[in-house]
Amino acid sequence: MANLTRQPLHQKGQRPERVPAMRAAARDMRCTLALDGCRHDPAYTVGCHLRINGTAGMAQKPDDLMILDACDRCHAVLDAGKVDPADVLRAFMQTLANRRTAGLIRIG
Repeated sequence: MANLTRQPLHQKGQRPERVPAMRAAARDMRCTLALDGCRHDPAYTVGCHLRINGTAGMAQKPDDLMILDACDRCHAVLDAGKVDPADVLRAFMQTLANRRTAGLIRIG
């Protein structure tokens, strides 16, 4: 998936935003990616950073807002790049809704 703007999301030298509460919110959540082979066990769910072109530098994670909740198996499939972008979008939207419900994201 390409960065359609062709512009980096961060300026050179700028560090991605770290929000420990956003990472911790994945704990005990269900896997929102839920691919074939998913554990469907919240004990294995972690915050999985989305690495899409232009969202982070080499060996760098993007902002903690760019996280979806995934079990270790689904996380490995995502990192290998073997996931339908529609599944990633669905999981990301569900994770954002979960974070909003938890009060970590406020709209308006």
